[in-house]
Amino acid sequence: MTRRRVVALTRGFSLLELSVVLVIIGILLAGGAVIGLAGLEAKRVNLTVERMDRIHKALLGYTIAMGRLPCPANLTITSGTANYGVEAASNSNTCVGGTPAANFSSSGGAAEGGVPTQTLQLPDELMYDAWGRRFRYAVNPAKTASSSFPPASGTQCPGNGALTVNDAAGSNRTTQGVYVLVSHGANGHGGYTRSGAVFNAGSTNTDEQTNCHCNSSGTAGTYSATYVAKLPTASSSTATDKFDDIVSFRDAWQLQSPNVAMANNACGAIYVADTGNNRIQKFDLSGNYVSQWGSYGSSDGQFNFPTCLAADSSGNVYVYDSDNHRVQKFDANGTWLLNIGGPGWGSGNGQLITNAYGYAHCGLAVDASGYVYVADHGNYRVQKFDSNGNYVTQWGTYGTGNGQFDSPRGIGIDSSGNVYVADYDNDRVQKFSNTGTYISKFSTNGGNNPWGSVAVDSSGNIYVSFSSSWQIDKYNSSGTYQSNFCPYGTGNGQCMAPPLFAMDSSGNFWVADGDNSRVQKFDSSLSYVSKFGSAGTGNGQFDSPSGIVVTSR
Repeated sequence: MTRRRVVALTRGFSLLELSVVLVIIGILLAGGAVIGLAGLEAKRVNLTVERMDRIHKALLGYTIAMGRLPCPANLTITSGTANYGVEAASNSNTCVGGTPAANFSSSGGAAEGGVPTQTLQLPDELMYDAWGRRFRYAVNPAKTASSSFPPASGTQCPGNGALTVNDAAGSNRTTQGVYVLVSHGANGHGGYTRSGAVFNAGSTNTDEQTNCHCNSSGTAGTYSATYVAKLPTASSSTATDKFDDIVSFRDAWQLQSPNVAMANNACGAIYVADTGNNRIQKFDLSGNYVSQWGSYGSSDGQFNFPTCLAADSSGNVYVYDSDNHRVQKFDANGTWLLNIGGPGWGSGNGQLITNAYGYAHCGLAVDASGYVYVADHGNYRVQKFDSNGNYVTQWGTYGTGNGQFDSPRGIGIDSSGNVYVADYDNDRVQKFSNTGTYISKFSTNGGNNPWGSVAVDSSGNIYVSFSSSWQIDKYNSSGTYQSNFCPYGTGNGQCMAPPLFAMDSSGNFWVADGDNSRVQKFDSSLSYVSKFGSAGTGNGQFDSPSGIVVTSR
């Protein structure tokens, strides 16, 4: 680190000089200095996020190497003191000691303290955010025990966490967080300083008080393994009620090694577009509710009739936000990343017209290289984007000829990267290369309208859902009809409304059964296996679920 000398002035200011200085300061504070201070705060936010990212990576590496997470370090021990930055744990890896001591009780669902930089072999500076307050690190104590995460050769999932993270509306981002990192932001309320003292900024914001487990005076209260992650409070809020904490978390599945993730499909997740409730819900592969995100609107992270989901190899989730005429990209925990298209429709390159017209369809797919394909049905074309949302190419015009469309609705991709498009009003499915070159087509069985999903299995069989027969048809690689499943009805194995579906890596089908307000599972032989969900607005309940995707991590 470069050290700069501070040169002391040997004479004081005269009254005239001092008055000039004060005038200059007043001008600066009224104008450019405010911009400078805002820029400085933005840099501090970025630096804090960068430090948190380094901590996340270190915790992942530690978990893969050691099979467990480290316990927190004591928050009050200062630099140069024994055990500074060392996890507070017994020989059995049980989290002990800590400050406040009550935070290390497993009855609270978490052990909370500071980042154990020495244990993680990180620079001690990563114990602090960019404002000089210590990061809080809370972890499920069960995940700090030896072998709580399976090794690369393991055959079982690492299990769930126990920490809850809520969003601005108080709904759950996750109820299964395995650890949480907290920066107390610019005001620092409730954060521990470098000397181990609690910083009191007099914050009256209840969400900040949740994150520090303290009151407006910074005095610690009853610990709860609950945290709040949301955007900063608008500048129009009162000074003491602003929220500026930075909170990040991980679920257990995110700490698997890649080998374990690929070997253990049971460790995956199911994401469902809960269309009528304008949100995305996340479940484990047993149908247990995990978390949710989203609400009605057109802002980033909000939805207006989300109808289709896709995922990339990193576990990011793409949402076909149909009546906002866009696709939104989120990480696996529901953090908004970027938009493709709208909100608002258009016909230019990268613009979309994707109204659902009250019915769900799935004009969205992501290939193995991370390219995103969108059925831009109002413009009678397919558009291709890269993983950063940049427009790449397009193909299609209105018509009945090869490569033309009349309301393309669904998209599927095979193992070779070929793109299959459900050409709704032309009653057919067309096959293209990943650059849009027309290859072939086949007519749908009985002239049914292919409205919903398209998928291709490892043998080249093609599965298509329909709006008129409300079932899913199977075709061979040549387009010859083979069979169907999930016919119209309310019983197990029956579907209401055009069913959207996804295949997992084992060949199972997961069907969002919209008007029955549930998700059904079918095996690779197309036989009914199980179901979960019911009508409603609560966790794990649905209002017209439509899009669905299954990930292996």
